Amino acid sequence: MSSSYHSKAEFEQEIQGRLGLVPNLYQSAPAAPEVLQRFWSEGVEAYLDNPLPSLFKERLVVYLSCIAGVRYCAVRHAGYLLGGDHGRPAGDSAAAPQGMPQLIALLRYPPPTSSYLQAALQLLLATPAALSSLPPAGDPLEQAIFIACGAIHLDAGGNQPARDALAHLMGRQLSEHAFALMAHVAKLHFWVRLHEEIAIEPDMRALLDSQPELAQLLRQEALPRRRQDSAMTAPALPASETPPSSPSSPSPQVTQSPDRRDAEHQRFLSLFSHELRNPIAAISAVSDMFQVVGMSDDRLRSASNILHRQVQALGQTLEGMVDLSALMYGQVQLASARVVVDDMINGVLRNLAPRLEEKGIAVERQTDDPRAAVTGDSRRLAQLIESLVLNGLKISRSPQPLRIAVSIQAQQVSVAVTDHGPGFTVSPFPEKGAPDGQGKVPVALMTVRAIAELHHGSVRAESAGPGKGSTIFVTLPLAAGDAPARQADALSAPSQPRLRVLAIEDNRDFAQLFRHMLEIMGCDLDITTDARSGLARAHARLPELIFCDIGLPGDMDGFAFARAVRADPALAHIPLVAVSGYNSPADVQRALEAGFNRVCGKPVKFADISEALATFGIKRPGAA
Repeated sequence: MSSSYHSKAEFEQEIQGRLGLVPNLYQSAPAAPEVLQRFWSEGVEAYLDNPLPSLFKERLVVYLSCIAGVRYCAVRHAGYLLGGDHGRPAGDSAAAPQGMPQLIALLRYPPPTSSYLQAALQLLLATPAALSSLPPAGDPLEQAIFIACGAIHLDAGGNQPARDALAHLMGRQLSEHAFALMAHVAKLHFWVRLHEEIAIEPDMRALLDSQPELAQLLRQEALPRRRQDSAMTAPALPASETPPSSPSSPSPQVTQSPDRRDAEHQRFLSLFSHELRNPIAAISAVSDMFQVVGMSDDRLRSASNILHRQVQALGQTLEGMVDLSALMYGQVQLASARVVVDDMINGVLRNLAPRLEEKGIAVERQTDDPRAAVTGDSRRLAQLIESLVLNGLKISRSPQPLRIAVSIQAQQVSVAVTDHGPGFTVSPFPEKGAPDGQGKVPVALMTVRAIAELHHGSVRAESAGPGKGSTIFVTLPLAAGDAPARQADALSAPSQPRLRVLAIEDNRDFAQLFRHMLEIMGCDLDITTDARSGLARAHARLPELIFCDIGLPGDMDGFAFARAVRADPALAHIPLVAVSGYNSPADVQRALEAGFNRVCGKPVKFADISEALATFGIKRPGAA
C-alpha cells in the first residue's frame, strides 16, 4: 500500500491533532510505516469517527482491553478517559474527562464469565427494545452491555445470544456500530501483542506511580482459562451497586491460574479460522454455482461433485475445530435446564434420520428409565449425542445397526453408543497420567469429551479388539431430585412452572410437528393459525416467547404481527422468533427490522428450537 502522507512528521501531526498526543503504538514498526498508516486510517473510521458516544467508546475499549489482558491499551485509553495531560480525542465535547472514582468503578466491572453473562443477557432482554440513547456511565445497563460485548470479544464469531441481546437493546444501527468498534479493538490488541516493545507513555507511567490502586487494577493478565461453575446458574446483576468482583480479582468460579500458552492458542485459532472462512466461502460459492449450472462433460461433473462434498467437509471441519477449541478452553456459556435424556436422543435421531437412511444403518434403543434427566445446556448435550451417533455412523459397516443404551447407576446416567466399526486395542481416552492412545481421536469424540467434562461428566471407550467394534460410554450426573429407581407414582411434573410459548403457524402438519418439539422440551404451548388470533392469545396469556410464521393468511402477515407486538406496551418485551421459508439476507434483515429477535429457517430443526429456548426462554422481571 502506498502512503498517503508525504512524511512521518505529517502522519504524526494528524494523529496529534486527533488524539492530543502521538501514542507509542503509532511509533512502532518503523520499517513498515505503510502498515501503521493503514491501521490508523481504519481506526479513524471504526473508532474515532464511529458515531457512538465518545465516552461510551472509551469506556468500552478500556473494559475490553482489561478482560483481554492487553495492558498497554487498557492504560492508554484509561488516560483518554481521565483527560488532562493524558490525551483524548481533541475537540470532542462528549469526551470530557472522567474522575478517578468513575474509572476505578469501571475497572471493577466483572468479567464475562458464565454466571455474569447469563445475568447480563437477562437484563438486556428484559429492557424495552431499541434504546433512543445509550445508558449513562456506571449504569447497570451499561455494565450489562459491556459484559455482553466482552463475551463476543473473547469468542470472535461466536456468542450469538450476546449478539442478539445487544441488537435487541441497542437496535440494528447502534449495535452494528458497536460490532465495528469491537472488530477494530480486536485488531488493535493483535497488533500490540505482536509488538512487545510498545511501552506505556511517560504521562501514564507517572500517573500509575502516583495512583497505586489504579496501577493494581490495570496490572491484571488475560482472563484466566476456566470451566463453568458447578451450578451453571446466573445470579442477578446488582441493580444499584457495583459487583464486588473486578477484572483484577477473578470471579468465584475461576479456580485455575492464567495459562498464557492456552490464551495464545485460542487467539491463534480464532484468527486462523477468521482468515480461512472467506476463501472457504468463495470456493463454496463457486462449487454451488457448478452444481446449479451443471456440466455436459461427465469428468467435470464428477469433479464438481467431489469439490462440492470436500468443500462442505472442509467447512464443517473448520467449524468443528473452532467449536472444540472454545469448549476445551472454557470460552462457552452454558444454559441450565432439566433435560430428559430419552427425549433429547429422540430429537437427535429425528434430525439424523436422512443420513442414517442414506447409509442404510438402523438404530436399536434400550433404556432403563424413559424419564431419566440430567441438568445442563440442552443444545450442547444434544450436540454430544449427535457427535456420538455421527462417529458411529462414520465407522460402522452397513447393515449392522448402532445400539444406544441409557442406564441408571447410583446417581448417574450412562449413555452408551455401540458401533460395528474397526475397534481398537488401546483406548482413545486413556486414564490421566497414562500415555496417549493411538493419537487419532476424531474431532467428534474430542467434542463429546469436552461437553461431558463441562457438565461434570466423563467419557470412556471399550472394544473387544480390532475389527470387533467399540462402545463409547458417556456418564453424567442425574438431575437433582431424580432417584435412580423411581416408582411410577413418583413421576410428577417439575416443580418449576413450564415456559409459556405461543406459536403462530397456519400449516397444520408443521404446527403438529412444532407442538411435539416444544412439548418434548417442557414448554406450555399454545398454537394458533393467524396473526389476529395470535395477538388476542398473546394478550390473554402473556407468553414468555413467541414463534411466528411469516407467511400467514388474512390481512396481517408475520411482519405486521411483529410490528404490532413491538408497538404494544403490554407485549413489547416478549422475544419474537420468526419461522420462515424465506431466508435470504434481505428477508432476514426485513424480519429483524420488523421486530423479530431471530429468524429460524424452514425446515426448522430440533437444535434451532432448542437454541432459541436457551437464548430467550428466561424469566423476565414481572413475568406472571
